[in-house]
Parts: sequence; structure tokens; C-alpha cells
Amino acid sequence: MRRWGERVSHSGILGNAEYFANDYRDTYVRITGDKRQAWLYLAERADGAGYQKDDLLHILADNGVVYGINHSALVTMCKKSVYHREILVAEGDEPVEGSDGYYEFTFDIQSGKAKPVIREDGSVDYQSMKAVNSVEAGALLATYHHAIPGKDGKDVFGNVKTVPLVRELQAADGRGVYRGIDDPDKYYAEKSGKVEFAAGKLSIVNVLEFSGDVDQLTGKLEFFGDIHITGNVEAGTLIRAGKSLTIDGVVESADLYAGGDIILKRGIQGNQKAHIAGRGSLYADFIEHSYVKMEGDILANYILSSYISTQGQVKLTGKKASIIGGNIYAMMGVSCNVLGNPKEIKTAVASGISQEMYDENERIQQTLKEVRDKIQQIREEVKAFGNKITPELQESYKAKLQDQMTKQKTVLEQQKRLFEKMELARTSRIQIHEDIHMGSEICIDTNVMKIDKHNYSMEYRNVAGMITGKVMVYN
Repeated sequence: MRRWGERVSHSGILGNAEYFANDYRDTYVRITGDKRQAWLYLAERADGAGYQKDDLLHILADNGVVYGINHSALVTMCKKSVYHREILVAEGDEPVEGSDGYYEFTFDIQSGKAKPVIREDGSVDYQSMKAVNSVEAGALLATYHHAIPGKDGKDVFGNVKTVPLVRELQAADGRGVYRGIDDPDKYYAEKSGKVEFAAGKLSIVNVLEFSGDVDQLTGKLEFFGDIHITGNVEAGTLIRAGKSLTIDGVVESADLYAGGDIILKRGIQGNQKAHIAGRGSLYADFIEHSYVKMEGDILANYILSSYISTQGQVKLTGKKASIIGGNIYAMMGVSCNVLGNPKEIKTAVASGISQEMYDENERIQQTLKEVRDKIQQIREEVKAFGNKITPELQESYKAKLQDQMTKQKTVLEQQKRLFEKMELARTSRIQIHEDIHMGSEICIDTNVMKIDKHNYSMEYRNVAGMITGKVMVYN
């Protein structure tokens, strides 16, 4: 901030010194840091004459102030001879950001992924879990709130500060959903069923609700969508769900398959005959004497003498939170309170890069070599013909080469996915928060550590090709 009266040869933030001369050296304009306000401080003129509005406009213009000028304030300063105090004489527009359009849902779009209720003892109440959002025909599903455009700002120099453009969402009506006639921003269920929101679309899909027990008279239960069984599942039965599978009662030695999550609210007593497989996560009160293979996480209150494999994590909760007997492999790690038991029953837990991954990598490398050898062979055969190759033969070789190049691309994509998985697996940990009994085994990345003495509260991981353990510290 400078006074007028300082000699400058141009008009600008300092004012025009030649115009005002030295009589007005104490008069100044103060611009706020955000350039949104201009304050004018007037000093008396040496000749005693007053100011006119045009004089003040000229002062502001010489300081670059051209927008948001309060003409009433300038008139008042002149008429009432307002000196020796700053007066707000110009104010720009504050930018106002808009908001994107959004949907307000009447149901939990994360259903099936939400955490279940934790009991006082730390165990999980899987009875509280819900994998299916069931709605009745005509129910309101969602209301769309349109985007609200923002408003650009402008400072007292006339510079525009733009705000981001807002975004509207696409219409969300999918299968089994219609929009309101009077209010097309409201979405309703056309029929009863399970409501889903995926890829920006609302849909109503069929759910197979099976009331009561599934027994050997029922035999086999298969459905392309979600299955919800309210009773028990007895031994010798087969259940196959295209999406999620929820069983409220106890499961015996049955075979369960699902394209999504599996929720066993009362757990499973498999009698070494039960098989469970799914592409999602498994939630169970307990898992006993069962064979399990999942792609997601496995969460339970305890696991007894079972054989489990998953690409996610195995997490045990509650006072028991025990893994006793059997073999557990979880690519992303294992967490429990107790491993094994005082009777030294053999209990093995593993994480990280599995032998299967190493074997798959070798297979991919071999396939890649064969494809590349074939590509090289084709190119050498074409080269051997030279200019004598016929158009027909050239086209034939071109098709063969393209086929091998496509195979190579597919194999390289498989290799990339495997490497990404192996990279994730390297971060795995095995955590036992309380007792680690003799007879247990820790395996990480195919390295094995046998527990030959009782231990307590340890975390194991792979460091430079060796399993290392450190005591877990709690605050």
C-alpha cells in the first residue's frame, strides 16, 4: 500500500501522482488479500476543497478497482466529508460452488457388506447380518436430487473466479423399477423382490425365500439369484445360489455354493463332509469339520478342525476367537486370539504367496515361452520364402501370427494379474493375540515355522525369505 503523491509515471495501484500532486499524499486505497474488497481512506485536501464523486471514481480506477463499486458510499463520503477512516467502497462477488446430483436411497446400498453387531465379549452376532434388501411392489426406492449450478465469483479488479461445473447423474431405472408419473425423480419397485444398486442402476431381482428346514427330502436347492433359508440345512443336501446365500439356522454336512457372499448365522457342523465355496466372503458363527474355499474374507467366532483356503483374510473374533486343528490358508493374513490347544493338536495357518501361485507362475512362463517360440517360427518360415511367397500363403501366415499374438496377450494379462496378487500377498501377516500352543505351525510364503514352545501375543511375517515374529504391543 502506498500513498498518492509518490512520483510515478503511470496509472495503477499507486494512483496517478501527476493528477493528485503532493496535496493528497495521505489518501489511499487498501485492497484485501483476496482482492474481494476495496477500502478508501480520504485525507483533507491542502486547499480545503472537498471531493466530488468523480474524483473518488478516478482514485479507484487508478488503483484498478472497476467492479462492485458502492456509488452510494462514494456520494456519502463526498457530501459528509468523511475523512481519516477506511470506508468499504467496492466489494466483489464471492464464488458459490454448486453441488452434483445425487440419489437418496430408502435402503442400505451396502447391505451384505455392513459390519454385524459386536457383542460385549467381542464376538460377532451373525444373526444381525442381512444380505438381502427385500422390498414390496410399489415401495419408494430412491429420490433423485438434481445438481445445483454454482456461481462464478469476481474480484474488485473485474477478474472472474470460475467454479467447477456440476454433474448430473444418469437415470437409475433398471429392471423391475419405474419412475413416478407426477415426479419422475422418484423411483419405485415394480414388483416384490430384492433391490440392488449396481453400475448406476436400480433393479429388482428375484430372491428365493425358503421357509423352514432344507432336508434330504428337499435334496437339492438351486437358484440363479439370492437364496434365503429361514431354517436349518440338514446333512446330505446341496444348495447352489447364483448370488448370495443366507442360512438362518444351523448347517450340517451339506454342500454350499454361491456366486457372492455366504452368511451362516448359526454356523456349520460339517462332520468332515461339508463343502463350502463362493466368490464372495463367508460369515459364520462357527465353522467345524468343514472344507471351505472362498475368494473374499472369512469371519467367524471360532474354527475347529477345518480345511480353509481364501484369497482374503481369516479373522476370528470374541473371547474364543480360536483356530483349533486343521489347515488354514488366507492369502492376505490370519488374525485370531488362540492358535491350537494345550493338547498340542496339529494346527497349521498359512498366508502370503502359496505354492499354487508359484506353480501357476511356472505354468504361465512355460506357456509364454511356447507361444513366443511359435511366433518366432512363423516369422522365420515367412522370411525363408522371401519374395516367392504367394498372397494366399502370406494371408495364412498372417492369420497364424495374429492367433499367436492374441494368445501371447492373454498369457501376459494372466501373468500381470498373478504378479499383482503375489505383490499383495507379500504384505500378509499372521497375528495371534493371545495363546500360541505347541503343535501349531506358521507358514508364510511356503516357509514353515513349527511352534515348539508355548508363546503369547505374536505377529509373524516374512522378512528376507525368513519367518520372523515380534511381540504385539497394546496401548
